[in-house]
Order: sequence, then C-alpha cells, then structure tokens
Amino acid sequence: MPDAAFVVTSVAAGSWADNSRIYAPVSAPGSDFHGLGSLGAPVDFSTGGEVLILHFTLPGGGCIDGLRLYSNGIDPGSSDPGMGGSDFTNTIFGASHGMASERYTGNYGAQMTSCTAPNLFWAVDDSFVLTQGATAPLNILDNDNFGLNELESVAVIAPPAASAGTILIDPNGTIDDLYDDVLLFTPAADFIGTVQLSYEICDTEGNCDQADVAIEVLEVQDCQAPGLLNPAYGCDGAVTISWLPALDATSYTLEVEDAMGNPVVDFVNMASTSVTITPGTLTPGEDYTFAVTGSCGTSNVSSFQGAIDGSRIQNRLPELVITDVVHPVCADVDTSGAFTVTVNDNCGAIYDITANGVTVTANTGDPVTFSGLTAAAMPQGSNYEVTVALHAGGGCVYSAVCISELQGMVTLIPEDATAPFISVTGDGGQTINP
Repeated sequence: MPDAAFVVTSVAAGSWADNSRIYAPVSAPGSDFHGLGSLGAPVDFSTGGEVLILHFTLPGGGCIDGLRLYSNGIDPGSSDPGMGGSDFTNTIFGASHGMASERYTGNYGAQMTSCTAPNLFWAVDDSFVLTQGATAPLNILDNDNFGLNELESVAVIAPPAASAGTILIDPNGTIDDLYDDVLLFTPAADFIGTVQLSYEICDTEGNCDQADVAIEVLEVQDCQAPGLLNPAYGCDGAVTISWLPALDATSYTLEVEDAMGNPVVDFVNMASTSVTITPGTLTPGEDYTFAVTGSCGTSNVSSFQGAIDGSRIQNRLPELVITDVVHPVCADVDTSGAFTVTVNDNCGAIYDITANGVTVTANTGDPVTFSGLTAAAMPQGSNYEVTVALHAGGGCVYSAVCISELQGMVTLIPEDATAPFISVTGDGGQTINP
C-alpha cells in the first residue's frame, strides 16, 4: 500500500479528514498509523443503536487485512522511536448544549478487517424534503454500504399509511442493476407533514440490514424556502454557509447579523447556493445569525434563518517560522547542526513544538532552538520534521486537528562534501597512501 492519505467520506459528526500519518515507525515497523479527525457536528445517539460516522478507501484502492482501530495505551505514542512526536488516540468527545462534558475513550471492538469476509454491509438512514403533490426519485441507496457480495434485493418493509401517498421501489431504467434503484413517493394531494418508512437491503449471502427514511412534505408556497445545511467552519477562520436550492428561485440573498442585530456582511443576487465568509470577518467566540432568502420574482420571496456558533469560529492559523539553520561541517559525527523554530499568532496561545524526538513548550513568538544535530553525507543530508501541537489556547480559538496540520521540514547537509585525503611521499618520489 502506498504511503498516502486515506480518501475519507464523511457521513456524520462534521467533515472528517486524514490529518496525520506515521508510516512504519521504528517502534512498530509493520504498521502505518493514520489519524482521522473532525471539528465535529451534532449527532443524535440512542441506546443500543449505531451511527455511521465515516467511511474511507485506501490510497491505493482495494483492501488490506489487519486494518483496525488504534489501541489506546497499547500502540506506540509520541515518545516511541519513529513516532515523531505524534500522539494518536481513539477518542470521541460528547457535548451537552455546547459544553464538552462527556468523553468516550473505549475502542469499538478489536477485530481486524478481512478482505475475504463480506464486511461493511449496512443500510443508512435517510431524510428528504418534498413539496406537496410533487413526485421525486429519492436515492436511498447512495449512502448504503454493500460489502463484498452482490446486492440481491431492495424492498420497502414498513410503508407509510396509504392516506399519506403512494410509494414504490423504481428500477430507474435498469431492471438488472439494483444499485441505482430509487424510492418513488408521491404525497397525497392534501397531505402535509412527515412520512416514516423502512426498507431492507439483502446480499447474495443472506446478509440483510434495514434503515429508516423520513420524508417531510411541505405546503406549496409561491416561492419555496431554501433548505438549510449546517455551516462549515474552516481551519483558517472561514465560515461556509450552504443551502439546498429552492424550487423556482432565480437568485439568493445572504444576510449575517451579530448578537445585537447589527448587520455584519451580506451577499445579494447570487445564483450559487454556497457562500464562504472571508477569514477575519467573523470574530471567534461571538455568535451570529443569518438569513438566506430565495427570490422567485418581484416581491415573491421566502427565507430561512440559521445560527453561526462562535465557539467554532477559529482564529487564523499561526505561522510556523524556521530560522538560523546551521549545517554541520562534517557528515554523521559532527553535532553542530541546529535550527530555530518560532510559532507566531495574534491571540496568545501556547504550543508544544517537537523536532528530533524532543518536545519544547513555548509561548507564541518565543524562539525554540534545536541543537546537537547531525547530517548524513551529501547529497541527501538529514531531514528533521517539525510538528506543532496546541498546549493551551490562551485567547485563541483553535481546533487541535487544525493545529496538527502545522508542520515543517528542515534538511541539514554537511558542508564538507568528502572526507580529508592524506598523501605521503617518501624518498625517491614514491607516493605512499596509508
């Protein structure tokens, strides 16, 4: 398998990414370590239930036996050889009304994946919004996982009441291909509300799983309101607001206000359904409200309102500066190599800076010098990775995942290209080379 990041698809709890990687470290040469992280988003759990958070593919595709969760307290950590100061942990933080009051640290199973087993077969719950009287193909299978066996059947097992409308599984033009089947639901002409139903998928080996579908049927309006999506919070302090397109809307307007109702920024006459607010426009720690309005013609508009969580707006990422690089004179044995690392921000955080297996805690703007370093012979020299972790936020709002992306590399090359050569000449001009 190539040394590269996983291709991660987020399903719940925010936008997930493969943010940190250690390949075959000295302390565990038979393993690669990947750190998947997310800034998080609200997720509803129920006792005994399971929620699909993410799924991913390997960088080279295919499958690999032995893929498993990191084992807390057993697998190597930052101080072990080759880990480069990186700490991994299998942890999920819970939240209660925005306060981090719960933390789950247990591993979910210890079994490894097997490429010969029909694993990863499950159906995933869906939700859709329709307009009263409208029929639309609902792609209920798009986010399901079918494992290694062939899909054999798709069926509705708990249909809604007949008074709500008609429902069926449609082959979508390909009778022999179940994977693109869709759910067709036509609300009754006078029905407004939410429809609940369940469906089941089965494969050729008899594995079956069920999922629930919620369909909200909205009353027909002259101009349908855009559908709200959760704001996305970037590592650089940007906030992206997106929405589902409104039926018949020709343009959109976005207005953002602070907690006192004062206007902060607005965008008008937009054709797109997504806006990224420039980093620095919104202040970390301050909450905002916004309204997206769809226009379907003169004096014919409909809008929705949403909120921006100030605790998730980040300060701009700090700057990692590497200066005063000193290259050793001689290869391998000369320990005069050194360089200085400074992390700068404008909000007063404290950082753990790691290089060559040494971690130093420093305030923003304080230079940290790593010395006593050697360099391998030319031309490649020796590479020293610099990583940064958040020790304390101070006045900054940072995600630990975003800070972990702050990395640098220093290459030390010996100034002498070759070792000294001694030539001894004896009587008669004969050269003696010891």
